[in-house]
Amino acid sequence: MSDGGPPHDGFTTSTQVLVMPYCACRAAGAATPGIHAPAVTQGRAAARLAVLAACLVMLWPRTAASQDAQSAFDPARLTVTQTFNFLNTTTANSMSATAGQASKHAYTSETEFAYTFTDWYQLAIAVPASLSGVAGIVPGNSGETASWNGLTVRNLFITPGADKRDVFYGVSVQLGYTPQNAALPAIANTNTQFSVGLTPIIGFHQGGYELILSPTLAFGLGPGAVTALAPAARLTRKFTETFDLGVEYGGTLGQIGSIAPSGQQAHIVYGVTDFKLGAFNVSAGVGYGLTTSSNGLAMKLGISHSF
Repeated sequence: MSDGGPPHDGFTTSTQVLVMPYCACRAAGAATPGIHAPAVTQGRAAARLAVLAACLVMLWPRTAASQDAQSAFDPARLTVTQTFNFLNTTTANSMSATAGQASKHAYTSETEFAYTFTDWYQLAIAVPASLSGVAGIVPGNSGETASWNGLTVRNLFITPGADKRDVFYGVSVQLGYTPQNAALPAIANTNTQFSVGLTPIIGFHQGGYELILSPTLAFGLGPGAVTALAPAARLTRKFTETFDLGVEYGGTLGQIGSIAPSGQQAHIVYGVTDFKLGAFNVSAGVGYGLTTSSNGLAMKLGISHSF
């Protein structure tokens, strides 16, 4: 994860802001250090000290405000990612699916805005949507449904300089909101509108190979909530600084403590590649589902740009 570059120190802007208050202090009669003024009355000296104190009070908040404004937002730390996926078989949102209804396929997209605050913390907001087909209880009953699938807030904590370490680790904490009528869940099927996802991450680098293990535990918040377990792993081989190839696995096993039958689990294996195209980073994968609940072709494409 890139840290987006060092933050600005605000020195230039702060110096410019100080000019007018400093001139006002000189005009008010503040003595220059090292030059002794003639004797003055006690009242006049007290007045000058009061003016000088007022000037210092004015300078302090202006300097702090300038530094805050300078470091509040750095565009170089912002990354925008657009992902597209196709799944031949999907599991519908458990809150909106009717009895006897099952998803046939889905085209999904997600727009993510990520901001890297430090070399170990990144905050991202993602908006998922989908166009999915469903098969109903009546033979031949099907339709295409466009759906906004809620909102996900992701907090990523990762070892600084992870791409340069032999072993790195981290954790992603996700907060998800799934509307009642959404076609697919924002994080996982927890039978609730609000959910929390916890993804521990451990990775290894050796001889150009990278292995990342990142299972997700999803917890529903509210009445009727259930848990979900979704393992994930990725193994890639770096051929150049901007190109790698590998294999990726993603699945869902059902509830924690109550693993679903194998036919109701999802297991998808992808062939994946990452490469750079101009100013954009591209990640693509083609895979196949291995169970009844994930059967058939699966494809994904991610395009990201850092400013």
